[in-house]
Amino acid sequence: MIIVGLAYFFLYNPGTTITPVAVVMPSGVASNTNLNFQPSTITVVIGVNNTVVWTNKDTTAHTVVNATAPVAFGSATSLIAAGQPFSYTFTVPGTYNYFCNLHPTNMKGTVIVKAHA
Repeated sequence: MIIVGLAYFFLYNPGTTITPVAVVMPSGVASNTNLNFQPSTITVVIGVNNTVVWTNKDTTAHTVVNATAPVAFGSATSLIAAGQPFSYTFTVPGTYNYFCNLHPTNMKGTVIVKAHA
């Protein structure tokens, strides 16, 4: 009877679906210092939309590295090639400032992570 109950639970209660948040590295961001991650600041909620997907729409490789964070993410040496994504799922509330290690002057962003209410 327990197995039937568990099967019913998983069949009819699939759980929460986490909706990813998109951040784009726009075309020309490497050479145009007026461009930045778009959007440059986002707010996510753990268990709701705490996976962020950065997509490189530029023709130049980029990185995503946190400058300050409760938990480190990204890599200064892992290049995100043109057209490729990088994703990270945040699990600890806090403010995460990040940047592109190759273009740190103009490519900066912030992810604000909030606990689920």
